[in-house]
Order: sequence, then C-alpha cells, then structure tokens
Amino acid sequence: KNPHINPLPSIPYSGSVSQFNKDFSLKIKMLTPLQEALTFDDVCLVPQFNNIPSRTIPNLETWLTKDLKVGMPLIPSNMDSVICPDLAQVIVENDSIPIFHRFTPLENQLEWVKQFPKKCFVSCGVTTPFDDLTKLIENGALGTCIDIAHGHSDTVLNLIKDLKKEFPESAVIAGNVCTPEAYHDLCVAGADAVKV
Repeated sequence: KNPHINPLPSIPYSGSVSQFNKDFSLKIKMLTPLQEALTFDDVCLVPQFNNIPSRTIPNLETWLTKDLKVGMPLIPSNMDSVICPDLAQVIVENDSIPIFHRFTPLENQLEWVKQFPKKCFVSCGVTTPFDDLTKLIENGALGTCIDIAHGHSDTVLNLIKDLKKEFPESAVIAGNVCTPEAYHDLCVAGADAVKV
C-alpha cells in the first residue's frame, strides 16, 4: 500500500458523476506506473530506392502449404474473435483462403464449408471427433488445421497420420510449434504446412 496515495473514494460519493470520474481517473493514473511509449512523431519509415515502375506490379503470391498457393500473404487468425463468414468472403475475393475456428458446433462449421467449398480450412483440436472431421472434409473443406497450444506431441503426430491416411488429397496444417525438431516431426508425419 502506497502511503502517498489517498484511497479511492468509497460509495456513496457525494460529488457529481463527472467529478467522480475525474477523481477516479486521476487516482488510477497515480496508481499506474509510467511507461515509455512512442507516437507517430517518434517514428519515421525511411523509404529506399526502388526500381519497380508501379505498385501494381509486385506479385504477392505465396505458398500456404507445400502444394497450395494463395494470391496474398494474409491469413486471418483462426480465432473465434477474428474469423467469420464476412471476413472469409473478403479473403476469398482477394485470392486467399480462410481458416475457420473450431469453437462452434459442427452445424455451423458445415454451413461455412458449404458456403466456401474447396476454399476453406477447418480447425480442430486433438479431441475433435474424427467423424466430425470426416463430415467437414467430405462436405467440401479444403483441409484441416490442427490448432493446439503445443503441437509437438504424439497425439498431433498421430492425428496428422490418420488424416493423411484417410484423406491423402486433403491438406493438413499443424501446430503450434517453435522448434526445428517440432517442425521436422510434423512434416515427417505428413503435415503440408506447420504453424509456428
């Protein structure tokens, strides 16, 4: 407890609401340690010489998997707070591929797959029923993204092998990993791409 800071006012507060907000805000600022921050005035991007006649000329194509090329190097995160059908539509219109999250009922995932047949990936965890993955792939999912916090595990390696055995033409993205050994093991198991 800092003896130099008066405690926050207790409720009920006798002043006006706006005065309470000012007092409360001031006390919170006193409690918060100052942090160094940058503004736009502190940062300058220095352009370099370029020999490209137009900004429309560079090719932004890149590989999503070892066999699948996308038109732009942008894939929204497969989080339930990020990817949705509206954003997926924008991604598809710009020649890329959405990866839908796994935190929704199978019925919703099937709707997404039917809306974007052969243009989307579905995510799964290691406890996702294999029958659900089968339905999603058979209904048009381009591939599966095995998405867990620590992807360097026997369970993930086995799921990759099972998916590639059952659906050899369906792409598998697996992760998340952060070591060369994990990358190697997931690729050897059959992953077409690895999330780091």
